[in-house]
Amino acid sequence: METDNFSKVKMSIFGFFETKIKKSDLYRIKDKVDKKQQEVNKCADKDRAKKEEELLLLQKELKQQRYDSLLSEIPNYLTECAEKAMSVDKPMFKVTHPVKFTHGLIPYGGIYAKPSSQNSDRYLTTESLGSDYYDITNSNGNLITHARFLMLNLDGDTVYSKLDQQQDAWLLEFTKNNKQAKEWGEGLRFWVAETENIKNASRLKQNYFPLEDHGYHLTAPLFSSSMCQNIYEKIRFSTFSQENKQLRTAKKNNKYADGVLVEYPNFAVMNFGGTQPQNISTGNFERHGEAFLLPCSPPQWESSIQPPMIQKSLYEGEFDRRAWRLAKELQFYLSERQKKKSNMEIRNHVTQLVYQIIDTLFDYVSEIHSIENIGGWSKAGCKLKESHKLWLDIHQEDETFQIYRESGEWQQEVCKDFGLWLNKKLENKTMVFAKIESSHWAKLLKRQLREFENDLKHAKGVI
Repeated sequence: METDNFSKVKMSIFGFFETKIKKSDLYRIKDKVDKKQQEVNKCADKDRAKKEEELLLLQKELKQQRYDSLLSEIPNYLTECAEKAMSVDKPMFKVTHPVKFTHGLIPYGGIYAKPSSQNSDRYLTTESLGSDYYDITNSNGNLITHARFLMLNLDGDTVYSKLDQQQDAWLLEFTKNNKQAKEWGEGLRFWVAETENIKNASRLKQNYFPLEDHGYHLTAPLFSSSMCQNIYEKIRFSTFSQENKQLRTAKKNNKYADGVLVEYPNFAVMNFGGTQPQNISTGNFERHGEAFLLPCSPPQWESSIQPPMIQKSLYEGEFDRRAWRLAKELQFYLSERQKKKSNMEIRNHVTQLVYQIIDTLFDYVSEIHSIENIGGWSKAGCKLKESHKLWLDIHQEDETFQIYRESGEWQQEVCKDFGLWLNKKLENKTMVFAKIESSHWAKLLKRQLREFENDLKHAKGVI
């Protein structure tokens, strides 16, 4: 909608009333204009002309209401805001680090970290933002509307900053009476004051930082609302902006789109102030009490497990690689003791190592079982033994396949092949294993496999 030659200051004030003051006539009409604009954007071509005509009428009504508000609503608000400031007689503070983020019962206040051109790039600090954004704290959450007004940007400066710098010329946009403008300025300046030095509070967090002379610095870490705002704006834009929505849709449909898609995965949301975020700070109210936290955990490797299609035995390939180290450990243990007479200690240790290998086997098989979206993968092009298919492809829907699987006859061959595989892994130039050893390994697996299958049936609700 055109600005109708209104100044930037007036357009900012209009925007405040149209988006922040729900009781305002400007708010009511602007809401109608926005909703009608959405209807125009979504309507069919046959209805467009009628909808656009209705939109034009509402825009004319909004334009007239803006002119009317310059005569009454806005001057009345400035008078009320100035009188409120004088009656409350408690200033609002501009801060970058409000103390109430630490605890809501700490008296309002904080510190204002002024931007500096000497900022070092070595550390991420409030000064790294490159902007003079600040928050506003006040003595009473009921003053939130006035606090939001003070944070309003008027052609590059906030209302608070203009008042602080004794710049009252903008008030002449709403009155031709210099005396009235002066009275507004003097009254509104009751909201403005230098931020008080923070005094120690029982609920303020404190850290003792050790020094070389065995002394300590007592530090009080404070939450940076300025940093929080910067992160909040970036994540909100990446999540809700129309541009990014179109890019995400294109990505989802595997289509080309011109632009750069920015995403912030796995961020968390922390809330301050509960149902009354204005009791913490004005910035916290504008962010709906939300602070976005970015993940700082190290990256985790995600492997994409695939069923064994090109090998004849499940003991080849991936499982063989996973069990290699344990098999080597068992081989070394037996090699060191091959000239010693077997005893209970040796046999127990060997059994425990074999059980660890079996656990590795079960972990691998469980991962194959978890591939639910490609049940029946062993039907075509798979070189596995039939018994191995029966163990691994549990989601195959073929009825005959499931009958054979339920019979459990396949378990004998699976256990036998495990014994032969382990024999082969343990053999070296000085050790040769016979059928008796492979049968022993097979029996160890058989005991565990029976429990493994029973647990699987329980999980599927069969028993």
